[in-house]
Amino acid sequence: MRKNSNLMLFVSGQTLSTFGDNVFLIALMWFTISTTRSHAALTWIVLAQTVPPIFGLFSGTFVDHWSKRRTMIVTDVLRSMICVGIFIVSACHHPSFLLLFCFVFLLTTTGTFFWAAQNSILPFVVTEDELSTATGLNQSASTTSQLIGTLFGGTLLAVVGAPLLFLANAITFIVSCTTLGFLKVTEHSIIKNNKFNFWVRWREGINFITLNAYVLFVVISALIANFTLAPLDMALVTWVKGWTSHGTASTVAVISVGDVIGVLVGGLLVGPLAKQFSSRTLLLVSNFCVAACIGVLSLLSNVIWAVFWVFLMELQWVLLMFQS
Repeated sequence: MRKNSNLMLFVSGQTLSTFGDNVFLIALMWFTISTTRSHAALTWIVLAQTVPPIFGLFSGTFVDHWSKRRTMIVTDVLRSMICVGIFIVSACHHPSFLLLFCFVFLLTTTGTFFWAAQNSILPFVVTEDELSTATGLNQSASTTSQLIGTLFGGTLLAVVGAPLLFLANAITFIVSCTTLGFLKVTEHSIIKNNKFNFWVRWREGINFITLNAYVLFVVISALIANFTLAPLDMALVTWVKGWTSHGTASTVAVISVGDVIGVLVGGLLVGPLAKQFSSRTLLLVSNFCVAACIGVLSLLSNVIWAVFWVFLMELQWVLLMFQS
């Protein structure tokens, strides 16, 4: 698999981009609460990130009839330009919160089209025999990149500051765009399809979900979990900034250690637990445990204990997402 230069090109570009995304998220939350000192402002930024993915219900239908590679390149260019805009706003002496909100909303909205294309391009990058291995490699690289981004995001934030991290994220998009430019894919047979009827295609997807009881159960569980945990980054940043005894960017880095270890341990436990318990049982227990961990975190004022409970929460979150 390593001899497949096409796949290595794709994975390397997306891995770097994923790292940039995770560091960007930490920097954005910290920058917002530090400059505005307003929980309401942070809430608006979180909404700018969580509302646009609803468009994913529709973007995937369009992307199915577009060139996946071209879609990813165009959206990477747009996202890079938007991140440069965020960098310029953040570098101003008096940053405009309205501009910041608009840029973040546009960034996430553009991302819904990118993610839809990214999730469906792999079969065009490798052969059918290589697809299973390639999917595992891509997921492993993405997860590792997320962990590294989460682990070092707080440290980088403390060292270079949020504005430079926004600019760095723009650069990772350009690198991703460049690697995609050299990618060799053939998808003309999919693109040149019969007449495209958006609503017919969209209803087909919705019907598939609603008519399959287990798929519907998994989708609803995932929606509830994501809706519940969407404000978690906001809550952790607010907690670190306002209620801990040493509320600095370095504190975010320390808490991120618990996050990373929880994901790693959860990944190791997924296989054994899946053999012992049903998916339905794991979903219910994981949902309950995640909720319990969040409840305990809300009562804490000690960073060390926060690391421990974040570890437990992320461990359960991995199990939950695996079943979803």
